[in-house]
Amino acid sequence: SALRQAIGQYATEPLLTGAKLSDGFSHFFCNLHRTANHKSMESTNNQVIAIQNKTGKELSKLQKQFNNYSRRVEKLKKELRDTEAVLDKARQKVNETLLPLEKKKFDLKTEILWVLDRQHDALPKRDREKLSEFISEQARNFIERFGKDELKPLFEKHEQKSFEEHEQEMNQKTGETMKQMFEMFGIDLDEDADLSDVNTFKDAYERKAEADQARHEERQAKRKKTPKQLEKEEKLKQEAHNITKTVQSAYRQLVKEFHPEREQNSTERERKTLIMQRITAAYEADDLFELLRLQLEYNQKDSGDFALLPNEQLKYYNKLLKEQINELEDELWQLQSGDNPFQPSFYQTFCTPP
Repeated sequence: SALRQAIGQYATEPLLTGAKLSDGFSHFFCNLHRTANHKSMESTNNQVIAIQNKTGKELSKLQKQFNNYSRRVEKLKKELRDTEAVLDKARQKVNETLLPLEKKKFDLKTEILWVLDRQHDALPKRDREKLSEFISEQARNFIERFGKDELKPLFEKHEQKSFEEHEQEMNQKTGETMKQMFEMFGIDLDEDADLSDVNTFKDAYERKAEADQARHEERQAKRKKTPKQLEKEEKLKQEAHNITKTVQSAYRQLVKEFHPEREQNSTERERKTLIMQRITAAYEADDLFELLRLQLEYNQKDSGDFALLPNEQLKYYNKLLKEQINELEDELWQLQSGDNPFQPSFYQTFCTPP
């Protein structure tokens, strides 16, 4: 009874990745956000990108939209900076504080397996069978996940087969499951496919999806398009061209002013080189918001100048800013939620209150 209780506690107690933070550690991470917000406020540029109509007239719908999108981009950029700052601090704290504790706990769990093994023969037959099953399962987990090959003799003693034999059996089962999945989804199986690797199906499925999409697009391209469809395609092409020109125009204005090669003074050339690096980074990232901010920051534009933008150009600005909002939201979500939707991310585990 006592042995069963001890095994149950051992089996259910998680390693670091699933553990709840201690009160002290939780307190540290609750303060992380305040620290990050304070630093972010210190480092944020004060230039506000907004249309200010100095004549007192009410802003148009497009102008209001521009201001709303600009505020949203600024807010998302700040959230990204804060999140990255919090993650950096959290990773540092985990490496310094929790990983050593995890290693110590892991070593103790390994030692407990050897202790249980030494007690094995003194137990009744029924308990010996349950204990053997438990020891072999835990030893296999530690060998496969953490490379603890020194536990192989322990595994083989209680499983009564070599670890290599066990792997062959598991690979065979995985292969049979993979074959069924290939057949279910109608995917052709390569003769040399490694069916022991679960990524084999994932890669093959993605290749099939891409091939199906290519065939669909090919069929669509062969179909004769109506005048309306052709007109719509031409309109989209022209819009994409104009949007590209919008970003290029803002970029060229900045380059014309700050290209360092045209500067004779060495100090000024160094300053312009740093500015040019920011300009190039914003252009390569299609970051219209940052290009506009740079124009304000270096007095190429006054905030009132945006009120003079024609509606056609303002429409392209708004479209670009909306696309940027979507990209920033995706980036923030990825940073906070991680790659696996079925388990908490590092941010959710260590950077949010318990």
